[in-house]
Amino acid sequence: MSMLNFKINNAPKAYAALWFVVLVWGTAPLLNNYMVQNFSPSVSLFGHSLLSFLTLLIFNVKTLKELDRKCVGIAVLTGVFNMLATLLQSIGLLYTTPANYAFLENLSCAVVPFALWILAGKKPTVLNMITVVLCMVGVFILSGVDIRTFDFGKGDILCGVAGLLYGINIALTGIYAKDVKPSLFILIQMLTATVLSFGNIFLLNGIHVGGEPIVGIWYNLAPMPIFVIALYAVVVLAFCWTIRTKAIQIVNPTAVAVIMPTAAIVTSIISVVIGTDVLSRNLVIGGSIGFVAALLASFDKLPIIKKTVA
Repeated sequence: MSMLNFKINNAPKAYAALWFVVLVWGTAPLLNNYMVQNFSPSVSLFGHSLLSFLTLLIFNVKTLKELDRKCVGIAVLTGVFNMLATLLQSIGLLYTTPANYAFLENLSCAVVPFALWILAGKKPTVLNMITVVLCMVGVFILSGVDIRTFDFGKGDILCGVAGLLYGINIALTGIYAKDVKPSLFILIQMLTATVLSFGNIFLLNGIHVGGEPIVGIWYNLAPMPIFVIALYAVVVLAFCWTIRTKAIQIVNPTAVAVIMPTAAIVTSIISVVIGTDVLSRNLVIGGSIGFVAALLASFDKLPIIKKTVA
């Protein structure tokens, strides 16, 4: 059994897996920040998508025969949304602040319950809406966005659209990917991202605005940048996206969307520990609210809650 074919067959295991992903994804912004200094957004997206695809292919070469039309179809569709979101977010980060970026990225948690309602007729519960509101409040405070000076520029618009696309990706996965093999599902997603991002390298460099390309091409093929992009591809993408897909087959997608933003708390704590940030009131208050929202979201399918409600 490969490391990508472990079983998550009940809600407690699914939530434990999600919290593991939160811990890992809390380090992702630090890796992203390093990658953006060494690779242009389009090159970075192509590089880690390709390496992630190859990793998944190696671990799933014996199970490729299990691929079916349903798995490929929904994986390609969700892969397009994910690739576009990642690309827009990476470009947006060049034109906005990290605080705005963090806040707008997590619009996904507000999108998911309504996307589920529209696409699958699943009305959000009172608990769903409470956790979504708490999530947005917590992320807003944690990011330190000043509403008095918040002015939507092109970077903010791109990050906001990316947040919406991430939410649609989560909702579609929760609705249509219930019975697919997660590692093969992510394999096709990463193949989709690899093909599209390769074209974007030349498309975004070829379209000029004001005499400059929308996104230029730059890269650093030194050992350390290559190691970081490989680490990101294998652990953050291939491994953690497979875990998240397994979990979302069991738990409410809204709960997933609310739990994931708590990765920002992990990022903030790491930043404080390594000295790139200071322990602030925003971190304590916003982080606490976000953590409470995530805990409440985790109650959604736990048996003890079902018995209590009954």
